[in-house]
Amino acid sequence: MDNHQSWQRAYTFAVRREWAERGMVTLLSLATIIVGIVVYSNWTNRYEHVFRPIAGLSYERPQSLGGTAISDISEPLTYQMISANDAYRFNASVPVSSLPLVNARPFILPASLPAADAVRALDCLTAAIYYEAASESLAGQQAVAQVILNRVRHNAFPNSVCGVVFSGSTRKTGCQFTFTCDGALARKPSASGWARARAVARAALTGYVSPLVGQATHYHTLWVAPYWSPSLDKVANIGAHTFYRWKGVSGRPEAFNAPYAGAEPVFSMTARVEDDDSLPVEDLTLSEAVPEVAGAPMVEADPIVVLAPPEPRAAPVISSNATSEAPAEASVTPAAPPPAATVPTIEPERRRRIAAPSW
Repeated sequence: MDNHQSWQRAYTFAVRREWAERGMVTLLSLATIIVGIVVYSNWTNRYEHVFRPIAGLSYERPQSLGGTAISDISEPLTYQMISANDAYRFNASVPVSSLPLVNARPFILPASLPAADAVRALDCLTAAIYYEAASESLAGQQAVAQVILNRVRHNAFPNSVCGVVFSGSTRKTGCQFTFTCDGALARKPSASGWARARAVARAALTGYVSPLVGQATHYHTLWVAPYWSPSLDKVANIGAHTFYRWKGVSGRPEAFNAPYAGAEPVFSMTARVEDDDSLPVEDLTLSEAVPEVAGAPMVEADPIVVLAPPEPRAAPVISSNATSEAPAEASVTPAAPPPAATVPTIEPERRRRIAAPSW
């Protein structure tokens, strides 16, 4: 009997011990899960972002790009759910990349391009500059134009100007630039602002290259924090925008080798255009203004220009008055666009603007 009781007690102890060990394992597993959730939540609060539409901004999700033969990426931009001031401080804390800033090759519309396509390219680029950066300095508008043309040359994006500007505007996944799908095009542009944007667009399409952003393909305002920004190289702060390029081979000059489509697509939002006599007949010239952006001096090279990157700093605030003096410490004056190349115009429709969207 004593042996039986001893065996029973030993068995009971073993069972309790087993359940205690199982309980401990369960508790440890739960603790691990809880710690993981807390860590992940903290990470997402800092670097992941919740969709919050901002007029004029939308970009693709960056991917790990082993090569450049990539289909068009079109996903809505998502932002970190933090205040504008916190986003500003976060963006200011990210240093500018120390890697060399290499200028893009000049982009010139081919002479064989039909006049209607050339005007359509000019209209699309003008609209992007106006609705994305109407209040920016000349340097800021030139940088926005450069990003769009850099995308035209990269296989990750459509290979036409209008294709880049209106990428994703007809898809449920979201537009690349939200002014193309949030109704902003219904706003009539100001005559002077449109003429200024058109002058910048015309110069960009006839060979002018912004010396400030290199191969940048992304940008956002200083008061939002896109989830993708930590995965890209920050190259410049210009006015209210921060500009980025892809890391690795996808951000190098050799990745920007996609041929131009040779035609400009017509989207539903660009199909409805109209003459506007209130807009000036003649475009502004780039000689009327000087970029107002602090940066490193240009280093001449053949066949490309290499710039030392600007020193990391909190994003400078650049006046939108393009005629004021540039900062004394360093300034970059844009070269005049090549005189030989011009964008064809259609005289009866010499002044066209993108009208109310038709969707």
